[in-house]
Amino acid sequence: MRRPRLDRAILAGAALSASFVAAVSFADAVGPALFIDPDPRWVWPRCALGLALAAIAAGAAAVARGALELLRRAAAIVEPPPALDLPPAVLAAVAAMALLAGAALRLRAVEQIPFPLFHDELLLLPPAMELQGRPADFRDAIRTVLDDSGRSSGSVGVLYLEGMRGATRIFGTTVLGIRLLSLAGGIVSLATGTLLGMALLPAGGGTLVAVILAGLRWHLILSRWGWNMIVLVPFIDAATILALRARRGSRRGPAIAAGVVAGLGAHVYLSAWIAGASLALFVAWPAPGRRIRPAAALTVALGFALAAAPLFLLRSGRRAPYLVRASNHNVFVEMRLTRSILPIAHAARDALIAPWLPDPIPRNDVPGRPRLPLLVGIGLAAAIVRSLLRPRDDLPALMLSQAGFAFATCLVWGETLMANGSRFGYLTSLTAVASASGLLGLAAAVPAAARRPAAWILVGALAISGAPSIGQLERWDRLHEVYVDFCGQYTTVGRAAARWEAYGPVVVEESHLYAPLPIDVIQRYRILPRAEVPRDAPPGPRGPRRFRICPPETKPTDGERVVERVRDAWGRDWAVVLARRDGAPRGVTAPVSGR
Repeated sequence: MRRPRLDRAILAGAALSASFVAAVSFADAVGPALFIDPDPRWVWPRCALGLALAAIAAGAAAVARGALELLRRAAAIVEPPPALDLPPAVLAAVAAMALLAGAALRLRAVEQIPFPLFHDELLLLPPAMELQGRPADFRDAIRTVLDDSGRSSGSVGVLYLEGMRGATRIFGTTVLGIRLLSLAGGIVSLATGTLLGMALLPAGGGTLVAVILAGLRWHLILSRWGWNMIVLVPFIDAATILALRARRGSRRGPAIAAGVVAGLGAHVYLSAWIAGASLALFVAWPAPGRRIRPAAALTVALGFALAAAPLFLLRSGRRAPYLVRASNHNVFVEMRLTRSILPIAHAARDALIAPWLPDPIPRNDVPGRPRLPLLVGIGLAAAIVRSLLRPRDDLPALMLSQAGFAFATCLVWGETLMANGSRFGYLTSLTAVASASGLLGLAAAVPAAARRPAAWILVGALAISGAPSIGQLERWDRLHEVYVDFCGQYTTVGRAAARWEAYGPVVVEESHLYAPLPIDVIQRYRILPRAEVPRDAPPGPRGPRRFRICPPETKPTDGERVVERVRDAWGRDWAVVLARRDGAPRGVTAPVSGR
């Protein structure tokens, strides 16, 4: 019997993907320059290398296609996963405990871990504090995100900034106030991810999703530093549940609602556009016994356009385009700079295997560690195989839709910082759901009499696989790579300025070691953990004092003394704090490095 066209296309795409990954990896291992070296003496070696490359690519495609054909006979992989063999009350209790444990883990020492404040989250505070909490704030529906030198590097919706302003009104401009939205987004997304699992999977699937997300280090770390990528996740989870209802019921109401909710996410983070396009494809994706439905995709797109329209229509006084970040860096810039097609080849290869790669950005995850625990990765692999073999079912359709647009986006973004876990943080819930689906199928492979013990073992193994995240979180925070990637010196110097300003005016001198804008924000708003807010004056003579924070090699002038050397945990000096009592004689100011 001839397979449907969609099934054939998916299998061919899987084989080509395996071939491409193998070919690019082999070329990298050998050295791409050897394949194009024009030296006539390299003709035969170059020919041999070319033949080897072709053989490896063809072999990988054949192995992938053959493996899929063999796995097609495995019911545990191909058939829809059965329910987890545990009583409903037990499943509910385990899910509740997992959600509570996940929330507690995200709340733990949130003002201390991570130590640094990222410059993006810091530079959002001034525009958030300028808002009045009135409709007039939306005359321009976005605000520009600046880089360290004050240039426009991105944008964020006023809707998100209103939430940030509300958080600071409750907790002040403290570290908790800055991180509250991300913390709330992480905790809420534990619940919305569990609901997504319940909608897509049989009984017990939502429980497994809750256990996976609670200890998923990728999700945990993104929930703890104050940026907007994790806040997008509940929007996309809710939109996906609505899109699933539209796909199953062929109704326009849920479809347009899915688009509206995803479109509201565009006011939070740019990745909503990728997710929204994926959901439009998902509701249109052919189901068993049903053809593709373009009208359903247009309905989702209409809802998204309605919600996202203010980002383009309300633009009074706008300083930079909404999509300025997309134009700052992309694969075409990389290829122009390198004069090579390798950036797009590497981006495509890494995008295809991203779930099992370490995150290249230390602030997103523990450097050098795979993004997913081993057991979660195995479940995801099983779910991917099933999606390739049964592409018309709901979860496979959702996975393939999201994967297709994520892959296209990776190609546009290019090789640098691929695969960036923060940009695709909205996929944490779907990753957990897919892994739970694969694990449910594998658990069903055991004999019927052993399925209940196997269910307990599976739940326990997932809990154990997530437990190390507690220790890994603290180890992540102590890594020098994380400090460097967060630009931790901004926090180190900025907090010194904020502390000393409680006792007198502080001037931060220019230096090549740190950027003035994020330090100014920390100093101006005194962004400190609540435990570090000074209560008593430091020891020494009382009276009005003035302070200078200077490069570390600066010498005190007459009437000044060193009151602190601003040093990081690895012993590097970033600045020195010099104090002077008002009325003390003034000497000649020492030259400042970097001016």
